[in-house]
Amino acid sequence: MVEVKKHWKSILAIGAIVIFIFQIIGMGVLGGGGFGGESSGGETETGMAEFSGMIRTYDPFLVVVSEIDEDTIEELRGMEGVDDISPSPDGMMIKTETRDDVYPVGVYLRERNITALAVANIAVPSVIEVEFASGSVENASAGNFAVRLATEPLVDVDTSVTVRMIAEIDNGMIVGYGSPVLVSEDKEIEVDAAVLEAEYIHTYLIPWHERNNVSTEDLEGYGTVQYEKKNSVLFNQPLTMDGVMEKKNLDYVEYIDQYSIECDEYLTNVTQIENDFGQNITFPDSILTIVSNETLELGYAGSVLYSYVVLLPDEADGIVLEANEMELESEDYYNVNSTIRLKITGTVIGGKMVAVKSIETG
Repeated sequence: MVEVKKHWKSILAIGAIVIFIFQIIGMGVLGGGGFGGESSGGETETGMAEFSGMIRTYDPFLVVVSEIDEDTIEELRGMEGVDDISPSPDGMMIKTETRDDVYPVGVYLRERNITALAVANIAVPSVIEVEFASGSVENASAGNFAVRLATEPLVDVDTSVTVRMIAEIDNGMIVGYGSPVLVSEDKEIEVDAAVLEAEYIHTYLIPWHERNNVSTEDLEGYGTVQYEKKNSVLFNQPLTMDGVMEKKNLDYVEYIDQYSIECDEYLTNVTQIENDFGQNITFPDSILTIVSNETLELGYAGSVLYSYVVLLPDEADGIVLEANEMELESEDYYNVNSTIRLKITGTVIGGKMVAVKSIETG
């Protein structure tokens, strides 16, 4: 049984969505709001409505509101379902061949951490509960209309979603609406995941006087190597400006300020530096990182973290998981082809986890 630890509702916040809404209103896409019926001309009431509706279609375009490079734009131009790409005042406009092409293009962009917004057309139930500021509630007739809202196309058409909006009521009928947004839920679920790949992330601390003993070329046979070599020496107590001027002409000093010096990269004589600057100084360790598929013993102090690629089930506790494969890091070791228990916290819209916020091994 999957235990849900958290279950709270929040509006899915997208910073650029306000700009985009203004843009499409200006183009006449929203027409300033939607109407379910005609006003009687009398006094209307305004309240907050929240209901479950079905995404029927997306308008056949997206607007990219984050950075996008030329290579990605060229890939999009050759992508099936993309009709045209052109700049607009608030981002790159992608016109699709059909309404059904919006969601696949959105998936492509999201996989590349690119944010794009579209206009969703949502079918509403015949009756919607509306709560007024006074606390009173009315079941209002929605008539025959669709709510249109700007959102990332995070879920496909024919998906049931929760919508929150301001509703204008006249004689028990919704005659207008505004500020519609999709409602998301943060949930924590537990799943069993299969380990597909495992790597060791070794991090070693190399003493200052031994920093030149590390040859990254000799270590490349173990895997990916990154070496942050530190030639600096830190002063535990800042020097005076007179002290800086006095020491700056030492032949091994390449840079000096009140807090540190940058030494000649080949200098390893700690005693020489202590004679010149005293012993109230710190020699920082260099950091060597090796990502490998095997254990290593290099003779230096260090730690190991494990990086995994895991296969997730298609769904858990009735929630569809968007990503089937996922990368994660852990201090615990698991064999390839073993099964591990994961606690995943993520954002859920329409029964689908569209964003993962954290993963813990259980």
